[in-house]
Amino acid sequence: MFFQSSSAYFQGVMTGNRRRPTTSGRPCITRVSLAVMVLASGALSVGCGEGALKAGTDVFGADTTAVSSCESNRDCAGGEVCRDDVCRLACASADDCAAPAAVCDEVAGYCVGCVTADDCGPNDTCVDRTCTFFCSEDGACPSNSFCDLDTGACAERECERSTDCPGGYRCDGYLCVSIDTIVCEAGVVRCDTPTNAIATCNADGTRETSALCGNDRVCVVQESGVVCADAVCAPNALGCDDVDHAFECDATGTAKIVTACPEGRLCSDGVCLAQVCVPGTSRCDGAGIRICAADGLSEPYSTCAEALTCAASPHGCACVADQCTPRACTPGARRCAGVGVQTCVPSGQSWGTSTACPAEETCVPALGGCAAASCTPASTACFGEILATCEASGNSRTTMDCAESDRICVSNATSATCQALACEPDSVTCDAAGRAIATCDSRGAAVVMVPCEEGQICRAGACVAGPPACPTPVLTVTEGDEVLPQTVLHLSARDSTSSAGAVTRWQWTVVQPQGSMSIFFPDAARQDVTFEANIVGEYRFTLNVWDAAGTAACSAATYLVVVTSDEAIRVELFWDTPGDSNQTDTGFDLNGESNGSDIDLHFLHPNATNQYFHSTYDCNWLNINPNWGTSGPLDNPRLDRDDTDGAGPENLNFSQPEFGATYRVGVHYWDDWAFGPSKATIRVYVYGQLREQWANVNLVNGDLWDALTIGWPSQAVTRITSGGTSPSITPNYNNGFFP
Repeated sequence: MFFQSSSAYFQGVMTGNRRRPTTSGRPCITRVSLAVMVLASGALSVGCGEGALKAGTDVFGADTTAVSSCESNRDCAGGEVCRDDVCRLACASADDCAAPAAVCDEVAGYCVGCVTADDCGPNDTCVDRTCTFFCSEDGACPSNSFCDLDTGACAERECERSTDCPGGYRCDGYLCVSIDTIVCEAGVVRCDTPTNAIATCNADGTRETSALCGNDRVCVVQESGVVCADAVCAPNALGCDDVDHAFECDATGTAKIVTACPEGRLCSDGVCLAQVCVPGTSRCDGAGIRICAADGLSEPYSTCAEALTCAASPHGCACVADQCTPRACTPGARRCAGVGVQTCVPSGQSWGTSTACPAEETCVPALGGCAAASCTPASTACFGEILATCEASGNSRTTMDCAESDRICVSNATSATCQALACEPDSVTCDAAGRAIATCDSRGAAVVMVPCEEGQICRAGACVAGPPACPTPVLTVTEGDEVLPQTVLHLSARDSTSSAGAVTRWQWTVVQPQGSMSIFFPDAARQDVTFEANIVGEYRFTLNVWDAAGTAACSAATYLVVVTSDEAIRVELFWDTPGDSNQTDTGFDLNGESNGSDIDLHFLHPNATNQYFHSTYDCNWLNINPNWGTSGPLDNPRLDRDDTDGAGPENLNFSQPEFGATYRVGVHYWDDWAFGPSKATIRVYVYGQLREQWANVNLVNGDLWDALTIGWPSQAVTRITSGGTSPSITPNYNNGFFP
């Protein structure tokens, strides 16, 4: 009964009389703009906006056609079905429906307010099966408003004529727009990081001035505002003010956070470390010696061979009683003593007691050991560092002293040979990861690893307290920090270092100008990469590295490359296609379909008489370097980059434009490859200075955007518009060459 008694009212609402003034005098233009409440008394209440929706309220739009909630069909009246927890009037055709839900959604099977915009009035559209206000003409709006055709909303008129606007503005489509190009946010003061300057925008946003901070000062944002502050340290660096105080530099390099080291700890490289020894003391460590550093934070290891007291010793030195002492013999060396053999003790301080040879052997001086009188011809054996080879007679041996060639004699069950040292004899170092002490034996045959304890790292052959040392990333660019467009940059991390092992992992990132979609080749995780800088602007590269232990750099390395143009005229085109989820991929897929949309840049000579795709006077992908001049290649334009599978850029350069000529710039959407609409942007540079940027112009497949003219030598860049400020676009442009 409710719907029948109210049908005439709702029909009036649904046919365009729905726009009602709010308390502010503005029309109701929200997406859900009309709510109908069924009160307990059965009265009807109409309200604007989402605020009118209450518990127990029925909105005849928004996909709702009944007031009863339900869990199953049994909760509904006859002829109704339960859908989305609401009872709805079932239908097979419009004959089953009545206002306000007079349309049958044959797919859903129930009555709704609308299915398409054709079911609504001239200033409505169908949203969520509800006829919702969407203006199509100014007459649908109050007298002080106009219809925004893009949003379908009524917007307040700011002006009728330019004299209604403030200085520097003109009236365009009932809105006050700036006459000059807006280059910054009005009244904003900011830091311009690349130039280290304070940038101040004027009151109307048309000009920005810069004040350089200089070499010893840094632009920072403080509570008092944007200032040039003194640089006191390297950004994010760790350091020591003195042995008792560590500091961490802030990200700007203008302030230190100083921390006092706890008792018993001293500052080293910005970290408070515990003392590991008494300064000036020494102790023996194997065949070498450790002398405590002056700060007590480390015990550097050195072999006794480095000691001055051992310089003249033919047998080297050994550490005895915490001192390096010359040896009497070489550790492990053997000599004949009567009928037996003596071996030099491990310290090298004396010869050991004589050991008698077995009954069937005798001591052979050349071998320095016991050996049988006979041997197997061609067999080999080690006698200390002496390699002995049995002669063919089996009664004698030839010998080779492996030590004379800095090698050692190594034997197995069947043979022996001289081999290179596995390590420096008696040396004590750190492993590649900086987590263990590596000690070489006295012969140089093997290394023994002793892991450091939890919370320690290995430095100079000793375990000390503290975190692992960070690797240091170093970024180099072969081409330097200022290049021309389309330069292929060669970036390298080869100079990166780590005190705790080799650098084994790299990660490159870049912040590039809008419109540049370049990627690292072969990928961003290599030591050496290339990168094409193809758009004018700043490219800020960042390098992070990790060492063999997985320790990351404490701070990344950065490098700024500025791309500038030296051409008289340079035009750049790039675009954004929301339907393309990956606008950096290139080429074609396995089905022969392009991996991106194809939009083309066109540059017309005056002789083209505004005819795009002219065989001679249109510089485009079909004619990338036309011959327009007479003095050589410099007076001809050239399309240096044609992008057929992505977001651009396409770049045109012109070194010597013709005097008195006015050139034309256009954009053609050649093929969207089913990725849908795109937003195109054009930039024009004259002798490296940006003269025009027209951004985010909506284009669909087949559109021809007749965009700009460029006069020479006036250097005037003028937009071509249609109906005020709108771009001049020809849909489904017939190029005359292709169907």
